[in-house]
Amino acid sequence: MKVTNPYTLHITEVAETSSVVGLFRYAQQDFTHWSAKTVTERVKLLTQVLSAFKAKGEELARLISEEVGKPVTLSGFELERTVEEWEYMLTHAEEFLKPEKLDGAEVNFSALGVVAVISPWNFPVLLPLRGIIPALLAGNTVICKPSELSPRTAIAFSKAFEGLAPLFMAIGGKEMGAEVVRLPVRAIAFTGSTAVGKSIAKEASNSLKRIILELGGLDAAIVLADADIEAAATEIVRNNARNTGQVCNAIKRVLVHESVYQRFVDGAAKVLEQIVYGDPLDEKTEVGPLVSEVQHNRVQRFLDDAISKGAKTISRTIQPQGFLFPQVILTDVPQSAKLLQEEPFGPLLPVIPFSTESEAVAIANDTSFGLTASVWTRDSQMARRIASKLDVGLVRHNAHAAMKSGIPWGGAKESGVGRMKTKEGLREFTNVKVIA
Repeated sequence: MKVTNPYTLHITEVAETSSVVGLFRYAQQDFTHWSAKTVTERVKLLTQVLSAFKAKGEELARLISEEVGKPVTLSGFELERTVEEWEYMLTHAEEFLKPEKLDGAEVNFSALGVVAVISPWNFPVLLPLRGIIPALLAGNTVICKPSELSPRTAIAFSKAFEGLAPLFMAIGGKEMGAEVVRLPVRAIAFTGSTAVGKSIAKEASNSLKRIILELGGLDAAIVLADADIEAAATEIVRNNARNTGQVCNAIKRVLVHESVYQRFVDGAAKVLEQIVYGDPLDEKTEVGPLVSEVQHNRVQRFLDDAISKGAKTISRTIQPQGFLFPQVILTDVPQSAKLLQEEPFGPLLPVIPFSTESEAVAIANDTSFGLTASVWTRDSQMARRIASKLDVGLVRHNAHAAMKSGIPWGGAKESGVGRMKTKEGLREFTNVKVIA
């Protein structure tokens, strides 16, 4: 398979896995041995894997940036978050998997068998390992199908597991992902688009495979009249630009009270001019290219659609290179615009005025998605009141999305099924067995 650097457009060839059925057989063979280990033994082995993983930090950061166009400083941050989540699971695995006594019965958390982790390209280390580590700690063996856009990164981090833990990599295109879903695995953890998540859920229903789905979002930031407008504009614009907007929980709609609407737009425009675009391997770069030509064309179609329906834009000129795409702030966006209905997955930021709290909540909830949201105000009680009315998996006050380990992660409505990162995330990969 061919992999294109989204900045230089250099093409690298990567060998594909010959047979996922063969991988499954190996994973089945290893399951009996791995699941028989105590949790303490598995923690010890995965601690050794973590040490080998850390030693690959510089190599992995470079590969992430080369394959998906993420600025190398952000790639480094991804690795830091990965280590943090990994260490959290190692620290708490025995506690979370310890049998519980309940009214004369004992509740056990036993391994399922072979499970599949299917991961995207936008966080090609953090997101697969968010599923792999808890699945292995629970006693399962794992087949991981990484994105066809970031196979070299996946191959590199998987080497840390060799000889220590049963992780099997399925390197190939979209059809190979479909093959993995059809395998008789006991569970599938998928992170990616809602459309693909639905197709996986449909296929999994044939044999009632367990599914853990972290899907798309159309996340709203609600800016109230009393907010620190300059600070909100800075944080919101930079959030939308992070990873070139290719983040499931990025801010994709800004709802601003009409009394401070123009002030917010003016502040956002100033922030937009400060962002540094360029080579992902340059540590000064804040925003690199979109991941592929397909993604570049997709974001352009969303932008063209909004403009054709009357939206006005604020953007800047950047030096063209690879799939670089400048961030765009949009005003006067009609509700019929695609970017208010579907996830563009790019640096497009529509700003929408509202007049009342109830109107803001109604607009925020008027979508099939429900991943995250944020409320920007100096009034914490008002923020909590609004948060209680938002149909999403996570709401933050004067900040957006990313939370440290120990906080459940997942969405509502068509943004996902199940939770990750915590006790709940570890137990997603277990059979809750009662012995009485």
